[in-house]
Amino acid sequence: MSADYYVRRGERVVFHVHPSAFILAYQLAEVVIAVAALASIFILSDIESVLSVSTVLVASIIAAVGLFIAFVTFLSWYKTNYILTKSRVRYFSGILGVQNKDMTLDDIQNVQYKQTFMGTIFNYGDIFIRSAAEDTPIVFKGIAQPRIRAELLRKLAKV
Repeated sequence: MSADYYVRRGERVVFHVHPSAFILAYQLAEVVIAVAALASIFILSDIESVLSVSTVLVASIIAAVGLFIAFVTFLSWYKTNYILTKSRVRYFSGILGVQNKDMTLDDIQNVQYKQTFMGTIFNYGDIFIRSAAEDTPIVFKGIAQPRIRAELLRKLAKV
């Protein structure tokens, strides 16, 4: 979805990103491995009737559930939007319900980023955006190039 959907008319978008594609690939790989392991355990538990109707039916159900979980995983990734404009930061997430947070650049008091070992290798991490008014920061989780984006955010917010 375009960033225009999430911002006011005429508001200039600096960046609009989803969590890193590596995060999505990792989560989808977990689903595929779990489904393959479950199907293998089921099939190997009754090797004599691998082609029976009940075995094929259960394997089909396992595959359908796996596809559904993969679809929900993708949709959750796709519907998570981190937006920086010239005047504010915005966070939107959710499939059925929507969670959003909004903070003007004038309210930002601190911007930090954190990368794990894997995040450093694949260049993704979390950005924590804090204000005096909020107890909990806005967190841009798992975004690509967190150092560059945090520096850009600091520069725009003048912190």
